Amino acid sequence: MDLAGAQRANETALSLQPKNPIAYANLAEVFFLEREPRRAIELRTQAINLDPKHVYEEFLSDIGESYFMLGDNNAAIEWFLKVSAKNPASAWNSAYLAMAYALKGDDANARAAAAEVRRLDPNWTLSSWRKKDSSKPPKYKEWFESKLVPAWRKAGLPE
Repeated sequence: MDLAGAQRANETALSLQPKNPIAYANLAEVFFLEREPRRAIELRTQAINLDPKHVYEEFLSDIGESYFMLGDNNAAIEWFLKVSAKNPASAWNSAYLAMAYALKGDDANARAAAAEVRRLDPNWTLSSWRKKDSSKPPKYKEWFESKLVPAWRKAGLPE
């Protein structure tokens, strides 16, 4: 995870293709992993604005994740609901919804979203997520363990 190198490469790609939404999204991912969610939101919003009629589901989800990282659960929920409208079968999105609702204190919606995670993917657990993210950079891992894991548990999602 050479994030400095990835940032340089993605900035170069963006300078060469300033109207390519993927170039913005790729650079946004670097900032997200570096725990700079505000910058990630700006870049992902620019990506959406380039082609607002054909928005990638991932862009919406990534903005929701960035707001979740900021601790803005209302904004996160708003973006995750947009993802649900595009793809109601996303266990990943339902897990984030459950956590954001739980942190907001909306236990009924948190339980409903957690039940949806179990229905959509009974194998989606905290340990499987940890395994998937094992190669992420230290700043992200620290956030994951200190913020995401407690939210996961508060939402009653499977370990």
